[in-house]
Amino acid sequence: MDLDAVLAHGLDEAIEALVGQARSGALNTLLSMTVLSLADGSPQNRELLATLLASEVRNFINTGISKGVFAGSGEDKSGFSPLFKGISLDRKEILPGKILSRKDGRATVSATVRDRKAWSFPLRLALEETGGRWRVKKILNSPELILEAVRHGR
Repeated sequence: MDLDAVLAHGLDEAIEALVGQARSGALNTLLSMTVLSLADGSPQNRELLATLLASEVRNFINTGISKGVFAGSGEDKSGFSPLFKGISLDRKEILPGKILSRKDGRATVSATVRDRKAWSFPLRLALEETGGRWRVKKILNSPELILEAVRHGR
């Protein structure tokens, strides 16, 4: 997975998906403030907050992986940003699906992300082939995934 590409492509979609949730009070206070500042702030503030949010997401993912939390074996669940309070820290799996389309070093594939708490969500992923390796570049249905996670406190 090209995490930097996924984050770069997903930021605007995430903000758009979360603004309504932030205004309705469905998000924790820190995340609401961040989302609304990104949506309503000046271009300079937006760039600063976008960089901060991307860094926090990257840290959340890397911490969850390095501590084994997302593999289901990590007991130490400290070190996570309060920005993601309420997001499930249980085991995560990405189950392969099928190739939906493929042409000229690009492909769209289906997959399923599953949390040990018995929820699952279908993914549509955009992949690119570079040097004989396929990497996820974009989560095509990220707005729906984000809203589903917020709706169910995941």
